[in-house]
Amino acid sequence: MSLQDIESSSLEEYMQHLQNLTVEFNDRFVGVQKLEQLFCAFDTPFSCDVNGIKDASIQMELKGVKGIYEQGFSIMKRLKTHHRNRLSDYNLLSSFRICLSNSINPNIQSLVDAKNV
Repeated sequence: MSLQDIESSSLEEYMQHLQNLTVEFNDRFVGVQKLEQLFCAFDTPFSCDVNGIKDASIQMELKGVKGIYEQGFSIMKRLKTHHRNRLSDYNLLSSFRICLSNSINPNIQSLVDAKNV
């Protein structure tokens, strides 16, 4: 069956149904369209304009998340240099955790003393 086989009255009826569906869809999901920028921020935070989000607390959190991701990417780039590209997943994860942690302060002298004993 092709469009030429459909009667013009039926075609008009289909068009009216589609228009009604479009109007109903737009009315029903108007709230979702307003939140589209916010959804974008959580779905793809690096490609989203954070300044378009009006809630200051969400803006600050997203900027913080972006900073953590950027810091992590820089650390991973440093860890996986040309000469260290064969790190196992476990060793990479361990090195990554150590680099991201601000609370680990090794006592090098006690480690050396323990090794010499």
